[in-house]
Parts: sequence; C-alpha cells; structure tokens
Amino acid sequence: MPCKNLSKKYQPEEFVSMLSQEHNSDEVIFGEKLQKVNHTKASELIQTFDEHMVSYKHKIGVIYQKMGQTREEELLSNVSHSSAMDEFLDFLGERVKLNGFKGFRGGLDIGTGQTGDESVYTVYKEREIMFHVSTLLPYDAKDSQQVRLTTDLLQFKPSSTSLLGATEEAHWK
Repeated sequence: MPCKNLSKKYQPEEFVSMLSQEHNSDEVIFGEKLQKVNHTKASELIQTFDEHMVSYKHKIGVIYQKMGQTREEELLSNVSHSSAMDEFLDFLGERVKLNGFKGFRGGLDIGTGQTGDESVYTVYKEREIMFHVSTLLPYDAKDSQQVRLTTDLLQFKPSSTSLLGATEEAHWK
C-alpha cells in the first residue's frame, strides 16, 4: 500500500476495500495470504484484544506526603521532599533531565520545561516507566488544577501518617 494512503484515518471497511483493490487474494504479504474474515463478532473481538493489549510504556504518579498532611491540596503543594524520599526515588529509577530526553516521556514536556527540569525513569523487564513525581513538577499556588497524576499512583509518606483517602476521598485525574 502506498505511504500516501496511510496519512488518512480509514473506517475498517474502507481499509479492507483499499487493501483488496491493491492486492489480489493469492498475493503473499508479510509471509501470509490476505484472507477476508467473515465473523459476526470480528469487530468486537478485535476491539477487546486492542483494549487488553500489553503496554510496554507506563507512567506512574509519585506523591510525597508530609507528617500530618491529610488533604489532597496539602500533598500536591509540597515543593520539596525528604532524604528518605530521595532514596525511594533512587530505588525506583534514575534521575533524568527532561530537556531533550529520548526515552518514553509519559506525557512530560521535554522541550520547554513546563513539567519541570527532571524526573525519574527506568526500564524494567523491557517496559519503560516514567514516574511523575509531584515534588519535581512545577507548582503555582494560584493554579489548583495544575497537577494531574495518572491513576497508577505511589504515595510516599511517614509511617505514622494515614493514607490519603482515609480521612478524605481523593480524586486523581
């Protein structure tokens, strides 16, 4: 298929039609013959497969909780963290400069510094992981919506502090 045809988003029927026009049914592509699949649930099965496809790139939020902090706003306003948190971050991965970073960036800005200067990154069992560390993200007290963390979340807290959510329900975006 010519590369010019790949710039447009096709409906499945259009894509199959285009492929069949360019290749006859006996032609071998990628070592296989193209065959039309007539199954009433084909689209549903493909969608289910796609939704459960294994991802090799992950972004995980890391929040630092100081002693006595119980509200989401308090945790997200932390602009520094303890040496114990530094050890934890070193355990998770390596500190990387975001400007010009070549690996998986997990949505962090690598050009203008809008999401900070550095983050924590690792490759574990062939999976790239970028950690969004709340204390490494820029903070502006006037912007209550600035920090958006993923649903995959690690919370670093002193052992005697209750988990966020035990006293207030957290809504992470």
